[in-house]
Amino acid sequence: MKSVVKLVIGTSLFLSAIACSKDDKTQIGHDEDRMMMIMHEMDKMMDTMKMTKDIDQDFSMMMIMHHQTAIDMAKEMLKSGKDTTLKRIAQNMIDMQSAEIRQLQAFINGHMKVPHNINEEQGMQLMMSMEKMARQADLELFTGNIDNDFATLMIPHHQSAMDMAEIEVHFGHDEVPMNLAAKIKVDQKMEIEELQKWLLDHRGR
Repeated sequence: MKSVVKLVIGTSLFLSAIACSKDDKTQIGHDEDRMMMIMHEMDKMMDTMKMTKDIDQDFSMMMIMHHQTAIDMAKEMLKSGKDTTLKRIAQNMIDMQSAEIRQLQAFINGHMKVPHNINEEQGMQLMMSMEKMARQADLELFTGNIDNDFATLMIPHHQSAMDMAEIEVHFGHDEVPMNLAAKIKVDQKMEIEELQKWLLDHRGR
């Protein structure tokens, strides 16, 4: 878990530096940003989700919602964005995370028929990772530029997925969600690095 904390802190510092570089750009309110609107829809879904206290089940349900939000944001990027690098990243997100949603849903459909491993604490940790992402997103400065806002917001979104995946890897019981969680950690770390590089390359433009 220490490695996760270090990565979260590093990401937060990076995002703060990026935000400072945007001071000379036109800013818009969070509720006016199309990417943030998609995030708010996920928050509403999460608020109505009933936790089962089974780490494998709850992780799978939450990750499906989390992935669907990333897919919706990626589709918005493909529709309205301009940058070819970000469009490639967005399409890759859609392809990979759509496949993972299908795997997670298949797991849920079968897992509901067997006894659950009850643990309330891990479920609370999953929810805390989502709340942390929401707080980070609320600190971001948006310009209304789809390319910039997609890259900026997707970093904390991916970090949240990595945090949840870390919890599942350490405390899960079923190899299906645990293996998917391990894959998510690797894939989304690579995409975070790509998005960070893009933001650094386009800083001040």
